[in-house]
Amino acid sequence: MHLKKKLFLSLLAGFTAINNVQAKDFYVSDIMHLNEALREAAINREDDVIYIKPGVYELFNPLEYFPDNEEHYSLTIKPEAPYSVVILQRKIDTNLIRADFSKVKGKSALIIDSIYIGDSITDFEKKSSFITLKGKNLDLKIQNCQFYGSFIDIKNSIINLKLFNSRLISKNNIFFRTASSQLGSALSIEGKNNVISFEKDYYYSNKSAKGTIYLKVQNTDVYLLHNKFYNNIVYYEKLNSKSGFVLEGDDNNIFILNNYFFGDIGNSNGVSVSINGGKNYSSIFRNTFIYNYSKHGEGSAVYVNVKNNSYVEVLHNTFSFNSSNKGGAISIKSVDSSIFIGNNIFNQNHTYSESPDNEFGGGIYLDSLKSNINIMNNTFHKNYTYGKGGGLSISLDKKSNIKLINNIFWENYFIKDDNQVRQDIFINNEKGIVHLYNNVYSDLKSVSPINLNLSGNLIDVNPELRNPSAWDFHLKETSPCIDAGILPKDIHIPAEFFKDIDDDPRIVGDSIDIGADEFLKEESEKIQNVGRLIVKKDNKISTSGLSSKKVKLICLKYYTVKEIEKYKWDIDGDGQIDFETTVPFIEINNLGVNPNKVSCYVEYFDGSVEKIN
Repeated sequence: MHLKKKLFLSLLAGFTAINNVQAKDFYVSDIMHLNEALREAAINREDDVIYIKPGVYELFNPLEYFPDNEEHYSLTIKPEAPYSVVILQRKIDTNLIRADFSKVKGKSALIIDSIYIGDSITDFEKKSSFITLKGKNLDLKIQNCQFYGSFIDIKNSIINLKLFNSRLISKNNIFFRTASSQLGSALSIEGKNNVISFEKDYYYSNKSAKGTIYLKVQNTDVYLLHNKFYNNIVYYEKLNSKSGFVLEGDDNNIFILNNYFFGDIGNSNGVSVSINGGKNYSSIFRNTFIYNYSKHGEGSAVYVNVKNNSYVEVLHNTFSFNSSNKGGAISIKSVDSSIFIGNNIFNQNHTYSESPDNEFGGGIYLDSLKSNINIMNNTFHKNYTYGKGGGLSISLDKKSNIKLINNIFWENYFIKDDNQVRQDIFINNEKGIVHLYNNVYSDLKSVSPINLNLSGNLIDVNPELRNPSAWDFHLKETSPCIDAGILPKDIHIPAEFFKDIDDDPRIVGDSIDIGADEFLKEESEKIQNVGRLIVKKDNKISTSGLSSKKVKLICLKYYTVKEIEKYKWDIDGDGQIDFETTVPFIEINNLGVNPNKVSCYVEYFDGSVEKIN
């Protein structure tokens, strides 16, 4: 098979001209001419660029763009000159930008670039978003913009989007002191069949009811990549308020990679990350969660409530000083799903509430019904609770299958009468069996000891971490954890697992080490490439037996110290590149695609190329 035509437009490449026509440029210096340019651009059948002269533009009425049904072209709004400042401010309670692409018959595009958007109203709650937009078959890109709200409440979000079969990139934007009393303070997005990406955005000191970002989506690919969330807070009078990233919906693929969450505060489950729904595929990978706090909820850093054959992996993250009522760092409720938690560090997370009897899991709390959960090669250090399970607390039914493998539990405890009492693990296993293989721990409390399957554990053995009080969880050369782990053959282990918390090889000696760090010897093997090829067919994850008309290939290169410029695809295994994209996926006509022959290469900005699979 030889594919001559590029059938897929990547998220970035798609924001060039939609059609082979000459673009029209508008240069405007006042609101009247800006509105005139928008009206003409909506009907002129051209790819348009509106250049705005630097300055402050105060609006009493919204800027409106309603393209007619034949206007399947692109519109770009940007400053007249690079690095110049264009500020749009509203003087009354109305939208700043209002657009509706839902009637356009073909594909269209909108780019908003390098615009400052804010409020000059500071004395009352408003109802209207800065930007409200409906899109169908739309490529939408918002980049290099700044949104500032002065903490004045908006019942809607700063940006309110309803999208269908569309693509969104939010990149290099700043959202500062925005506030929403009902939705996500920065963005609220509803829709289905979309691709949504947040890349290198900065969310600082926002106040929300349903998160800084709130998504209510279905059958959507969501990417949260290299963003920073700092000191976002909630409405304390609203008991279900969240302040970070919130997703609700089914049949989604969610990739949360290399983000930083610090000091987010909320009242509900999952202050920093909250995922709720069925048939979802979620990957939470190489993020950092520090000092996030939930006053009344569970899992201040990550809360996951999944069902109906969902899959969740939590890999290579660092969780420190997070606090909630149950599951200081992570709380997972899983029904008929699969969970893999590996190569993470949980350091000094804790639970706290007015009712210690309801506190479980200073580091992690798991509630499992009919699920497979594997917790492998994590390091738990000085996590604590006023209830049960300083490091980890598990509750399961008889149809669940839970394995703890190669984990370090060190100096975790619960507090009783102001005294610290060692308790690394608490298991409510009256109805189900929990397997513990080759772990390091000192104290394990089980409701039903006869339902424990224990093998190869190192009990009351110092793991000899290098300097845990200074957050250095590497193994000393004399550590008993070196080469003391196992690799069971009866569980699914993600390919990304075979790098440790430092992105070093997961196995360098005779066997895998215990804990999140793999001790590196001088004669360690050369680092191997690890990637993933996922074939998505009919909203399911598969690697063979493709028969649908469309097939989506996702190739993830998570870890890298170099920035990736593009992805190259050899679909038929003939050694020739058939497609190039700037995002790690491609959607093509099936035409008998054989996933065993597909290869993905990444090309870095320095020109080097690496084959992933």
